[in-house]
Amino acid sequence: MKRIALWLLLPLLGWESLPAVKAQEVLSGCTREALKGITDKYFTALEKRDPSGLPLAANVKFTENGVELAVGKGFWQTAGRPLLKRTLIDTVKCGTHTNAVMEESFSSKTVGSPMAYPWIKPQPMPAEGTIRPILFGVRLRVENQKISEVETIIAREGDYIFNAAGLLATKDQDWDSTLPPEQRSSRLAMIAANDYFDMFAAEPRVDTPFATACERWENGCGSPKYSRDFSITERNRDCS
Repeated sequence: MKRIALWLLLPLLGWESLPAVKAQEVLSGCTREALKGITDKYFTALEKRDPSGLPLAANVKFTENGVELAVGKGFWQTAGRPLLKRTLIDTVKCGTHTNAVMEESFSSKTVGSPMAYPWIKPQPMPAEGTIRPILFGVRLRVENQKISEVETIIAREGDYIFNAAGLLATKDQDWDSTLPPEQRSSRLAMIAANDYFDMFAAEPRVDTPFATACERWENGCGSPKYSRDFSITERNRDCS
């Protein structure tokens, strides 16, 4: 199934004090400012289709939709400007994850394979060469102030319930402001959210709690109401 672009950053703070962790961030170059700067450089280079100015480790690993490629191949050759960009920064693990909507020239060679569900209607395809939005996710791992790993996921027309316009409609929502410490979930609580992925096993052994108002998004499509077993009780009309 293509493609739900979700990553959770995993490590624990452990027993270290907050000042000690902050000092370690500065020494390693893994501050929020440094990681944001590297991420911004990545998107600038991507839009220019030129990775030569990026701080890449000698053994950098780059994947696109699970396939290992050389940096500069794949979406690097067709990318346009970002229309929406939201970045999560992990100063403990020294990495970032960005969900984005990017412009790209349409090519019939990159169309996905639609899933055969009765509620999914065939999507109209743009004319060849049309500039349109696609969904893009990138995870960067940084070591010694250089990018050591790049994992990217891309969804286009034909991919499962693709709806870039649906994600662009959330552009005015604030996902980037840093909450004050007293309003933040603990790192341990955030890591516990990994149980969500374990629920997709044939015989799940976890029982992830959901809020009363829980909205699930996938490839730009959201359904306001899902039952506990993931059957749909109300469908977003733009994703039917």
